Amino acid sequence: MKCFTLKAKFFVVQGGHITPTYSYPDKYPNPEPGIVLDESDRAIVVGFTERIKASDELLHLDPDTGAIKRNGRKVTVFRASIAANAEGALELVPEKSEDAGDALVLVDVGAGRCLNVRLTATPAQVVAQVRVDGGWGSGYQDHMLARLSPFQPLVATRDDRRWIFWGELTDREKLSIAYDGENVFYDIISLEKK
Repeated sequence: MKCFTLKAKFFVVQGGHITPTYSYPDKYPNPEPGIVLDESDRAIVVGFTERIKASDELLHLDPDTGAIKRNGRKVTVFRASIAANAEGALELVPEKSEDAGDALVLVDVGAGRCLNVRLTATPAQVVAQVRVDGGWGSGYQDHMLARLSPFQPLVATRDDRRWIFWGELTDREKLSIAYDGENVFYDIISLEKK
């Protein structure tokens, strides 16, 4: 499977002595080729808690294959498959021929100006999914490692719910995330404000 990362980046805006420092996620992140493994244990980290380690067979592939790229301890995976090891845990392995037409995508699209992100996928698409709760009513965000076949999308719904006096204000946006056989892309399929 070709590997991609679709992850919101955080920016920091420095203010003066009186104005505070703000950080906010990129509202519409660009898909990037490859998935960078955590340097400590060579694993894909999903939602800070789920870890899918790379097998020794994958890590020892010749970089000329194009499956991985090494830069010191930093390893980026460009092509791989997912399989269960002897203990039953999922791990990244060298790409199998039956997986060559699909993509493996690390999805963290951020909430943008909204509080909540919900990822909706078929069971066959979900490799790992974690919901990160912001606590104190500050919303939640789903993070996912997904297997995408061409033109079979998963949907990211971003919404914000705030109670103002007697009513509820909601901003809602849906992103359709898909793979076309070459690249990952997404479309805004609905945007509503109440």
